[in-house]
Amino acid sequence: MTFDVPPDLVQLRRDFLRADAARAGEGEAAEQAYREAQRLTEAIGDHPWWATVENRFEARMALLDATRE
Repeated sequence: MTFDVPPDLVQLRRDFLRADAARAGEGEAAEQAYREAQRLTEAIGDHPWWATVENRFEARMALLDATRE
């Protein structure tokens, strides 16, 4: 099964990965990165594309693959 992952969803995932990596720091920057990672997690989960796919697990794997490209 192939998935056409929307570019904005791929970008949200990439932004999440950057914010998640920034959480390893300390202080206010780490707190901001934590809040941003939370916001992005919600945005990814709420994306309307998920309602269009039958197999969410395979769709998630497609998103992860598309993020690496």
